[in-house]
Amino acid sequence: MGFLTLLLVSWKTFHSIRSRLIVQRRRRLAPHLAGYIKEKHQLLEKVGQLQKENEALEAALREARVLEKEGAWQAQGWEAAYKDTARFRGRITSILTELKEEQLQRFKKHQLRMTEMSGRIWSLTQVSKLLTSEIVEAKVALLNFRKEQLQREVKDAVSKKAQLQESQSQLLQEAQGWKEQGGTPTSQKTALHDTQDGAEQMLQEKGQHREALSGRLLLPTKGGASGPPGDHTPPEDSQQEVRRQPQSGPTFVDGQKDPQRGWSSVLRYASFHTLEEQRSQLHAQLLGAQQTNEEMAESVLHLQTQRASLQSENTELRREHQKLQLNFIVTAEVHHQTVLSCYRKLSLMAKARAQHEQKLEEVGRVAEELETYRKRAQDMEEEWERTLRFYQRQVTSMRREAREDWDKAVIAERHLQNLRRENARTRQILCATELKASLVGKHPATLCVTKSTSGTEHIPQGPSPGRRRRSTSARSVCPLPTLWEEPLGSQVSSPAGPASSQLDLIQLSLLQAHPRDRA
Repeated sequence: MGFLTLLLVSWKTFHSIRSRLIVQRRRRLAPHLAGYIKEKHQLLEKVGQLQKENEALEAALREARVLEKEGAWQAQGWEAAYKDTARFRGRITSILTELKEEQLQRFKKHQLRMTEMSGRIWSLTQVSKLLTSEIVEAKVALLNFRKEQLQREVKDAVSKKAQLQESQSQLLQEAQGWKEQGGTPTSQKTALHDTQDGAEQMLQEKGQHREALSGRLLLPTKGGASGPPGDHTPPEDSQQEVRRQPQSGPTFVDGQKDPQRGWSSVLRYASFHTLEEQRSQLHAQLLGAQQTNEEMAESVLHLQTQRASLQSENTELRREHQKLQLNFIVTAEVHHQTVLSCYRKLSLMAKARAQHEQKLEEVGRVAEELETYRKRAQDMEEEWERTLRFYQRQVTSMRREAREDWDKAVIAERHLQNLRRENARTRQILCATELKASLVGKHPATLCVTKSTSGTEHIPQGPSPGRRRRSTSARSVCPLPTLWEEPLGSQVSSPAGPASSQLDLIQLSLLQAHPRDRA
């Protein structure tokens, strides 16, 4: 029991001394650990910053690679574009040469056509001027000639018409006079016919009376009868003679009373002579009436023929007047047609001239368009050269930027390799410190030190097992990053390279060197 008590006392004393030594050692190692921890935190911060810088550099490298690829693609595209532009330039030059040749040929043809057209236009203008002057002169001459001819014809027609009207009026007057005269001869003719009939009857009666008288005169000579001759005449004949001849001289009625027969015969002979004279006169009057009647008939026929001839002449004059009117209308129409044809020719000439002028204007427009196209082609060539120069400059600038980015990326990779080397060194140092701390933790004094670091610095006595568990749990919750544990932000995939391979080799060597400590 005493031994046990001694052992316990010695154990407690040893434990107290050990705890005091641990506390002292802890107090000594605490600032060192705090400094190491601060350095570790600083290193971790530096590592985080370096990782951020590494990420930024990696992003820059990626962007540089992408830009390089894009620059390569752009360079290829620009080279293809340059080749295409060279081809197009060759085609444009060939097309321009062809266009120039065609333009020269067309210009020559147009010049020839223009000269021909100008000559034709000049000749046509002269011909048109001559034609217009001739047409005007012909119009004036035709109009004057037609006017004079028509005036003459109108004057002749008017004079003929006046003459015909005068002759017609005269003929009408003569016809009226002849009609009046013809009316009087017809009455005279009827009267003459009546008188002729009466005279013939009287002649017959006188012939009978003469025969009777001659018979009476012959009777006394023969002595065939006695007494006066008037006794043998029938009383009726004597009465008829007295009635029919009241104006023929002394009648024989008185002779019946007169006893003397000689006187009666003388009277009878005288009356016979008178009757013969009257008969001859009547016969002459009848012949004159017949002649006048024949003359009147002839004059009437002549007047009728003159009237028919005048009517025919009037119809002929009317026909001539109508013909003249028709000729005037036809000549007017012909003149109008000639004027219209001349106007048509002039209009055609004007249209042809306008067409030639339009062609000339079109030629001028085509020449202006060709000049504009030339200017545009020159402008396009200048713009094309400018664009080529601009893109060549851009390509050269992009290549320079790509080279600069590549140089920057190479420098960043070297810097990253250096940082990784430094990080590996710091990790080795941290591993060494952790190993030392683990070696110290195997000793109970190191456990106390760990307990005091977890929050039991104010407790002079050793920590309880529950506090150890808490400290270990807190330590497990917030462990320090080791060499094999990547720091914060190290989960981002780093680009494969020689630095990463060197870190992997260092980690493998450390695992092989300290397998027990890792376990």
